[in-house]
Amino acid sequence: MARGDHIFVRRFGGVYSHHGIDCGAGKVIHYTGYTPLQSEVRETSIEKFMNGGEVETRDDQANGFVFPDTWMESLACISAK
Repeated sequence: MARGDHIFVRRFGGVYSHHGIDCGAGKVIHYTGYTPLQSEVRETSIEKFMNGGEVETRDDQANGFVFPDTWMESLACISAK
């Protein structure tokens, strides 16, 4: 896993996956919340993001999502808050 990687954790036996961007230094930027009014982009520890699951990486370079663009756009969402 490297800074800028698209990472995810499978939840509830693979029913859905929670996705984020690896920030390095044990941090992840991810979208969180149960309703649109409670939702936000935040930076948390990798442990909190994992929530007992196993982190997997996804290769999105073929789709045009590459570091540093994805990482910088994610940070901008946090800063705009």
